[in-house]
Amino acid sequence: MAWRIGVKKSTEEIDGKIEVCITSKEKNPKQIELARFLKEQNISNITRVKFATPYKFFVLFDEESDADKLLTSTALQEKGWKCYKTSEVGFSFGIIRNIDLELSEKDVQESIATDLEIASVKRLFRRNDETAGWTESETIRLCFKGSSLPSHIFIYGLKVKVEPYVFPVTQCSKCWRFGHTHKYCPSKIMICPKCTKNHSNCETNQFKCINCGGPHMSKATMTYVPPSPQPDKENNLDINENFPALSKYQEPIVVPSETQSFSEIVKSAKKLNCEDSQKKMISETWLNETDDIRISGYNIYRLDRSDGYGGVAIITHYS
Repeated sequence: MAWRIGVKKSTEEIDGKIEVCITSKEKNPKQIELARFLKEQNISNITRVKFATPYKFFVLFDEESDADKLLTSTALQEKGWKCYKTSEVGFSFGIIRNIDLELSEKDVQESIATDLEIASVKRLFRRNDETAGWTESETIRLCFKGSSLPSHIFIYGLKVKVEPYVFPVTQCSKCWRFGHTHKYCPSKIMICPKCTKNHSNCETNQFKCINCGGPHMSKATMTYVPPSPQPDKENNLDINENFPALSKYQEPIVVPSETQSFSEIVKSAKKLNCEDSQKKMISETWLNETDDIRISGYNIYRLDRSDGYGGVAIITHYS
């Protein structure tokens, strides 16, 4: 079986190949154990195996038939592994608002009319202002099979708008980073949400966020960003005051032809005024003829040499 293990992001092109993502609630098997399992299941033509997280890895195939063999493997399902092709999105999630609380999830699903198949219906919860708990809201999340999301659906003949569902950000209660939970935390160190030191909690009042460094606990899901100063709308723009560069005539930069020699370029160039420009001579340049150097706002005149000695370049800038 000719495939290799990768633990970092690869820059190789995967066009024409099939990538399968495998996730599990248990940690990934070791490399040799995984190779033996794939060999026993007669899974061949594997190009690469890449471990993304301790609970997820990717398998790259040359042929789609070999990828389908892995997807339909009963041994893989017995292990509790979930796998899917990364090029295919299995489900799409949307929300509908202002759905009466008297309607159950089953009633809503049975009354929906749409061209797409609905996999599940779930009523979302919101915080209760009167109590410390949660209560049902009038927003319902719909799960559609396929990669597309309809713009609307019909409930009892009433047209209802479907909005994209944005998944909430997951925060770990061990390291207080985002994107994973305590169970799947890759760190072995407990971080304090108040002072960011290596203990579970403390009584300090000097808070510090481990994510942004702000003066608040790491439990905060938002970082304060001071508002930027707003421009005065009553102030009319003056081309001479607000944009002084546009009020002056700038002569166009003449780009030398590739067929011109260095001496011809110097002779054809106008005489520079030291008060209006900045000049800098760079000696002993070691550049090949194919090397291309461009600096914004500067003219570069080069004389390259290939006989063992360094060349020279003149860089001018109009201020």
